[in-house]
Parts: sequence; structure tokens; C-alpha cells
Amino acid sequence: MIVVSTAVQTDQRRSEHAARDAASSSSQSPDGPAGPSTPSPPTSPELDGFFTEPDSAGADDPVDDASSPPDDRGEPFTEPDTNGASGGAASSGAEQANDTSGEPADEADAVTGPASDGRILRFKLSYLKGSPENPNAKNYAQHVEGDRPLLLFLPATGATPGDYQEFLSTAVASGYNVLGLQYWNIGKSVTRTCGADANCYTDVQRNRFDGTRPGKFSRVDAANSILHRFRASIAYLQEHDPKGDWDRFLDDRDPVWSRIVLAGHSQGGGESAFIAHYHRVRGVLMFSSPVETFGDTVASWIGKPGATPLGRMYAFDVQSDMYYDRIVPTWAHLGLGTPDPTQIRKVPTGSHVLISDLDVGTPREAHGRSVSDGGPRGSDGRMRFLATWNWMLAQVRDPDPSAR
Repeated sequence: MIVVSTAVQTDQRRSEHAARDAASSSSQSPDGPAGPSTPSPPTSPELDGFFTEPDSAGADDPVDDASSPPDDRGEPFTEPDTNGASGGAASSGAEQANDTSGEPADEADAVTGPASDGRILRFKLSYLKGSPENPNAKNYAQHVEGDRPLLLFLPATGATPGDYQEFLSTAVASGYNVLGLQYWNIGKSVTRTCGADANCYTDVQRNRFDGTRPGKFSRVDAANSILHRFRASIAYLQEHDPKGDWDRFLDDRDPVWSRIVLAGHSQGGGESAFIAHYHRVRGVLMFSSPVETFGDTVASWIGKPGATPLGRMYAFDVQSDMYYDRIVPTWAHLGLGTPDPTQIRKVPTGSHVLISDLDVGTPREAHGRSVSDGGPRGSDGRMRFLATWNWMLAQVRDPDPSAR
């Protein structure tokens, strides 16, 4: 039960948040004042009528891919299989990329993080209602004891936070509060949308982050933006899980980036890198991403110095990924370097750019299996990439303040 003092503080925040909400998005634009005007967020108070009650047991609702815009082939587009079987929960048996090599499963690094005294919360932002224009699968959150950082995870195109429960649970065990956030990631992926148009990547990723400057390729309004969804989720969590002290991740309306590690898969990893370019975050973990080169074309935002030190950025991909030849050059342009061929392992650790040569299926399947629940498992049922995940999480949980 929420104590009265917390409820009073929450009521005060409601009116303050509602009054500031319309103006806040333009001030967050990474390139300064916003261009064309954007639709305003809902005018109702931020907590009154915004949320449905948490469903701690229900499964995440599937994305309706049939309603998504068609890709270049004229068919509904779904990102390369993030579940092992398109359109459903994590698969098993022959559909899953299980280890059949006969090798012993790799030992995961020991996890000694704090105990979690928080239940898993799955919730929707009900002001979005849920539609092709307002994707609204359930978000996934859990807190841990103590003054620990927040891992904000952004899924791949067409995926939902519920597709990454193994990784999010691993992050909790490693000492992170976690928030798997649904955002506008339906239809064509950013890389398929932009191709050789360098400015398109910047325009699309900016618009999806803060809702400013809607254009030809992305018209996400402020209420649908990652920034607004994050604020609304933190407000929800503070009210429904006050022991988690979720308000510490916002300073008034601004995310406290020094407490936040960004992580994402495919489009979500590219968006994480984009946000980290304009805000000095605690760390960035990119899985099968970013895919932001096309031949000689590189996303225009990458050509400028970034706010987050390179020493706080880590990336992981599978060598057979269909986008491997575009992901690795993106890492180089970001300044992370290129993989050392002698360090490629089935379950790699020890570098800012990590490559696995484990056979996880077709190139299309490989793109989806670096971090999702449909990824490879050993004979004991554990995720084969668990040691890689734990190593990456450990690097940015308590980063060196002098990291460059």
C-alpha cells in the first residue's frame, strides 16, 4: 500500500508535470530548438487516466505486424526473428537455436549483485490506447536494493520488452534496476527506411527520441516519443512501486543520464547510440547494432563528436548476422575500433567490440539472437551468451569517471 506522504508528493508532481509537459519536448531536441511544430501530448494530468493497473503475471501482447506499413517487397515487414519463431513468444525445441555441438556450456561469470526486493511490473501507458499509430505493448520493470543504476532497454523493430526477459533478469541479478521500454518501433526498420540517405538516420532517430521535427520518414508525436514514454513510465513506477525510488532517475523532467545505462537490440541499439551521442550517459550496450552505414554512406550524426565517452560503449554481434557488414563499419565510425579476428569466440568477452562465431541459424535469425529470449541455449537450458551479457553489464555498472 502506498503511504499518504508518497501519494501527496505524487499529487504535487501531477500538476507540475502537466503544466510543463508541452514545452519540455522542444527543449530536449539534440540539435537545439525544434523545427516544425509537433502535436502536443495529452492535456490530462500525467497520472490521472494515463495508466492501467500492473499485470505482474500476464504475457506481453504481440505486435500486430499485419497492420504495419509494408516493406520494399510490398509485404508486412517484421525485423529478423527476435524470438526464434516470428510473431510469438520464445520458441523451444527445433525452433530455438539450442546448442547441439556437444561442447560443454560456457560458464557464466559469477553474479554477486544485490538482492531484488521488487516484483516484476508489466504495465501499459494507457493514454496511448494501443493502435498501429500508438504501439503499446507492456513495459517491463523491476528494482533492486540500494543506490544502483537503471538499465533502459529498447527492443528491435517489431519486438517488445517481453521478448528480452532473460537479458533483463540477468541485468537485475547483476545489480541494475531495469526498464524495458516499448516505443515506436513498428513498420520498416530505420536501416531499411534510410538506406544511403545519411541525414535520414538522424532525422528518424531524433524524431523517435523526442517527438520533434516530424518529417517524410518519421512522424512520431511528442506523446509517442521515447522521452515522453520514459517520463510517464517513471511516474507510474514511482506511484506503484515507491520502494524502488524511481524518481531518482528524473531531475524535474530531465532524465538523470549519469544514472542510466542505455541498451538495445538492432533498431533499439541504434537509438541507444544516438541518444548517448547527445547526452553523457553512464554507459551504452549495443546488440546487433547500430546498422547505420550503407556502402560509403554513414549516418550524419556519427560524424560529430559525441557526449558519452567511448570507454563507456560496448557492442556485440554474431558473425553470421545478415547486417554484419554494415554493423562493423558503424562501430569503426563511432570510434570503437574493429574486431580482432584472433579474439572471436563462441562466447566472447574482453573488448569494446565483441563477435561470436557460434552457429545460431540463418543470417536473418542470427541478427535476432544476440540478446533475445529466442537466442541459443546450452544443454542445461541456460542462455549461451550469458557470460557475454554479464561481462558487458559489469563494464558499465560502475564506470571509470575518467573513461574517454
